[in-house]
Amino acid sequence: MIRNRIFILTFLLLTSIFGSCQTSYHTEIKEYVDFLKKENVSAKDYILKQWEENDMVVVCERDHAEMTQYDLIQDVISSDYFVKNVGHVFIEVGSITVQDRLLKFLNTNYANSQQRENELVQIYRDFAWPIWDKSNSYFMLSKISEMNQQLKPEDKIQVYAIDEVIPQKGSVKSKEDFLRFEKEYQNHDRDSVMAENIIAKFDSIQSDSPRKKCMVIMNYRHAFLKNVRNEKIIDDGTPLFGNKIGTVPCVGSILANKFPNKVASVYVNAMTVGTPNGLRPIQGGKWDASFKVLAKEDVGFDFEKSPFGVDSLDIWGFSKPEHTYADVFTGMVYYLPFEKHIRAHGLENLIDQECLDEIYLRLKIYTELYGGEIDKKDMKDIFKYKEGTYWNLKECEEDINYWINKDTSTSQKQVKYAEEIAPYIDFLRNQNTSAKDYILSLFEQKDMLILSERLHPELTQYEMILDILRDTYFINNIGHIFIETCGRYQEENIKSYLNDSLTEDEAEKLLIHICRNNRAHPVWDYYNFYYFLKEVRKINSSTDKNIQIYPTDLKVTWKELDKTTYNKNVKAKFGDRDNRMADYIIKKYDAIQNGNSARKKALVIMNYRHAFALHFKNVDNVGGFLMDNYGDKVGNVMINSFTFGAYRSDTDFDVEPIQDGKWAAAFKALNKDDIGFDFTDNVFGNDHFDYWPYSKHNHVYSDVFDGMVFYKQTYEQKIVFGIPNLVDDNFLNEIKRREKIVNTPREDSVIWKMNEIEDRIHLFCTDSLKAKINQWLK
Repeated sequence: MIRNRIFILTFLLLTSIFGSCQTSYHTEIKEYVDFLKKENVSAKDYILKQWEENDMVVVCERDHAEMTQYDLIQDVISSDYFVKNVGHVFIEVGSITVQDRLLKFLNTNYANSQQRENELVQIYRDFAWPIWDKSNSYFMLSKISEMNQQLKPEDKIQVYAIDEVIPQKGSVKSKEDFLRFEKEYQNHDRDSVMAENIIAKFDSIQSDSPRKKCMVIMNYRHAFLKNVRNEKIIDDGTPLFGNKIGTVPCVGSILANKFPNKVASVYVNAMTVGTPNGLRPIQGGKWDASFKVLAKEDVGFDFEKSPFGVDSLDIWGFSKPEHTYADVFTGMVYYLPFEKHIRAHGLENLIDQECLDEIYLRLKIYTELYGGEIDKKDMKDIFKYKEGTYWNLKECEEDINYWINKDTSTSQKQVKYAEEIAPYIDFLRNQNTSAKDYILSLFEQKDMLILSERLHPELTQYEMILDILRDTYFINNIGHIFIETCGRYQEENIKSYLNDSLTEDEAEKLLIHICRNNRAHPVWDYYNFYYFLKEVRKINSSTDKNIQIYPTDLKVTWKELDKTTYNKNVKAKFGDRDNRMADYIIKKYDAIQNGNSARKKALVIMNYRHAFALHFKNVDNVGGFLMDNYGDKVGNVMINSFTFGAYRSDTDFDVEPIQDGKWAAAFKALNKDDIGFDFTDNVFGNDHFDYWPYSKHNHVYSDVFDGMVFYKQTYEQKIVFGIPNLVDDNFLNEIKRREKIVNTPREDSVIWKMNEIEDRIHLFCTDSLKAKINQWLK
């Protein structure tokens, strides 16, 4: 009975309407925000659209080492449109010296991934002189090779490295050898050389290939459609940029002049260069603030007739302003904010014993010429794969946040607060472990970790979880995930979606099928389920150690159900649902332990009470069953949420902050919104467990959870509904049939709206909720 009440309560919470939260911002960014409100084309679709009117699309790569931009580029390259109509990619990264080897690699079928990796790493060691240590293009080329193996010969993707020639392996044994080579082969303008290489190959593509279009990936100013000037000098009179004052040729400009009206250039959001403060956000943070206000992280648009396009080209800081963004780019794509960018260097096997002497000699010559030092014994470790972020990320965030003022935030350096929350604040001052790092650290002692998902449709918790999944520690040591939000009938479909080589259309169709049939609910239109699977598939595309997801909920085959069979075969099992889910997890996890997988740990994602370590009156929980079975090898973590107040009826109840708002107020006072810690022996863990108000008990938080992560205040969370293309005419009728079995069908207009992605945080961010938090702050 209580189980059913919770089910109804949760459903009603998601469909009730409360007050709204607004994000206010400086008037100077209003024109950007107003413009962006109307822009809804994804970054991928915007880039693909450029080929409708152009033969050549130049993508302006941001920081050479940044990884996520290549997720976007790979999505574009993997699209059916690109395969059938474009098919050619020119890359700045990589010398034309390796071109023949690269094409042979991309057009060879390999028996396994190890063969592919062995061949590619040999080429990658010779990509540049002395070495190229950025990881992203390696993974792109590996993925294209995998794609090509599934494509017809005429559809294979061809990649052309077009940078200057470099010395052949073993031909340079001293700095004098290199200087002679440089004088003979590299004493030319590099952009002109790269452009000539592109033009020569593209002319042959135009005459010989059925696919007449191409992508060109160029970093920074090489993608500009107009040349720029280099004017700034440093104290000793030498140029701040490059080695000469005057006009700086740009590959994009040369191509645009060669192929008039057939070349587009797309800027990928990055930072300025050549400013007194070094790398900083564009326009002092105004651009990024505008995207942040609207929570837009994946969008593309033309610069023409936009407030962005008329801004001075401040990414080029080496001369007086002479160009606008619209002068040098067709448009831009904004793909993820800076804090989600990943910079990666090295490969696990970039340096081995066979190549060590050759690479060391190159680096030794290079350091003799240009400075620095290299220790041979450290080289294998130096060039191992490593991830990081921007060194000045905090300063960049400050620049961006300057233009934003949330009505629930504070600009005070010191916030006054009530004495009642002083113990919480005193404890939190010394807690500085991020949510991600805290969760990963628990796996050092635990084999299984349960995350207590907050409200099912909340999106930002899955952004945090995906950050964890992208970590190399998770990929190498954990790799298994059990989820509540899908029935076991979809297990094989999810396995296929995450692991099989599918075309883009095949993958999307399979994902929509999973979303349409994943649960005992007539339809599950929460965006984060779709988003989560899609992002895990992307992670798997860049690693040989695929992450596996196991759905744990009841098996439901809707096509076989009517009202009678639904009540008998589905609804009748609700009472012991937790026991059934736990039993499945135990059997599957034991099979993993006894099987061939080198990874023996698992993450379990359970909503709300299902993650509790204890059973409560008339309510059993998955977490309790797992801990009963595995003991101390299982841990559980609460993700910050809210609790419930007075419950008067199924349509009349209150949403309340935990501990009457004291917890949230303490985090707010210290401006901490990404942190994790244990509940043992501290003020949070000793509080009465008010997260479960439905039966009397004397438990405290440390009885129920090992710890918690606080990731974003309620007003910064996103309650996102809608899945693109979820509903078509056939599925509309199926939803209505299912809803008639369970309850009463909704209006067609309501069901069609499930195709639209919509943030409904306003359902929960109530004035009452905010007031109860702010009552502890002065």
